[in-house]
Amino acid sequence: MLTKNLQKDCSVWLFQCNPEKYRIEAALNDAQINHCFHWLVKQHKQDITKGDTALIWCSGQSAGIFAIAEILTNPELQVETKYESEYWIDDTGERGTQTRVKLKLETNLSDTPVHKKTMLQIQGLQQMRIFKMPRGTNFRVSQDEWKIIQGLIQDRKGDR
Repeated sequence: MLTKNLQKDCSVWLFQCNPEKYRIEAALNDAQINHCFHWLVKQHKQDITKGDTALIWCSGQSAGIFAIAEILTNPELQVETKYESEYWIDDTGERGTQTRVKLKLETNLSDTPVHKKTMLQIQGLQQMRIFKMPRGTNFRVSQDEWKIIQGLIQDRKGDR
């Protein structure tokens, strides 16, 4: 997934999670979820498509990229599994049938996330939408930003 070359019909998205509402780190490591997640799509419903890449972003004190996933479905009305729903802390308006995509976890970075503070120090990432207007669930990532992020992830994998 990290060496996946972006083509015109393949996009990269940042999917944001609030750790005060959902325990994403625990969910990423839950074998019962079996590396598949249903994620809300509130923005870019017409643009996000099956085959695209999702970067799982956790907001808050330790903000950063915690996982990489492949988008398995186009946005459609879906319900998350009972295993996924167990990790909600505050699920106000998030449960039940919602517009979602199904994701397949490709790389779990929860032990070595790419932190926001690191990303903000790198030219080419400082203008990312998540930094300029962090309200929302789904954010587009440019091809240039994705190439830089891939390098950061490769560096982390080499440190293990």
